[in-house]
Amino acid sequence: MPLFSGIRKRGAGLGPAIAFLYSGPALDIPPLVYSFALLGKDIGLGTLIGITLLAVTIGLAMSRIYPESRSESSLDITAALPETTRTKSLPVLVVFFGLLLAIMILTTDRSYILSLILFGVLVVFLLFFFSRDDMVEWGKATFQFVRSIIPWLLVGSLGAALISILLPETIVSDYVGGNSLTSCFISSVIGSLLYFCSLAQVPFIRALMDLGMGKGPALALQLTGAAISLPSMLVLLKIMGPKKTLTYIGLVVGLATIAAYVFGLIVG
Repeated sequence: MPLFSGIRKRGAGLGPAIAFLYSGPALDIPPLVYSFALLGKDIGLGTLIGITLLAVTIGLAMSRIYPESRSESSLDITAALPETTRTKSLPVLVVFFGLLLAIMILTTDRSYILSLILFGVLVVFLLFFFSRDDMVEWGKATFQFVRSIIPWLLVGSLGAALISILLPETIVSDYVGGNSLTSCFISSVIGSLLYFCSLAQVPFIRALMDLGMGKGPALALQLTGAAISLPSMLVLLKIMGPKKTLTYIGLVVGLATIAAYVFGLIVG
């Protein structure tokens, strides 16, 4: 969510930013590998292809529904950037973002020792290639994001936890058995409301499949669970406003339902 807000402020168009917002958490590497291992190759492949296609489709749809003028998007991005940012070479930026990505992946996979080593490498890299002003600006932006987003995440997580307690797995499995359009829709709605840690989502779906959940609804939960949640909805309301947020949620739930239903028909 902070990255989505950040690239929007830097001039990214609504469509590409939305595509990133949807695919970013859902295409996390460790959960994808875990999905192939625990849920089967069909659902793992369906997740990979489905998220990619839905990200592009939702991004295009949002850009068409809410067209932006050139001045609102990325007409003059470089002019809006600090002078120090414009002087960074492409290799430096690639290494910088590569280190950040590696740290996020290893932390998600609980490889804390490697994460600490890479964090040390990142600190040394920053000292050599980034100025004091760069790091001060980075720290200020981080603080602003944390201050504006964390309270909403806490409120939303509390609501999602209450839903999880009040909605037993046995009842859910009764409604999402088989591969009907209705069961896929119910699964998509449930996935859009509950807050899932990326790695915790996979065993949760496995448990529901063991109780009778169909492969179509399982994929629907995959396509919505990591992408949106009640906490992220509350944050998006603050960032994009109610109209765009509701449109985005509707597109995610609707397209995930259709994609999961077609997947269920194909795999049986």
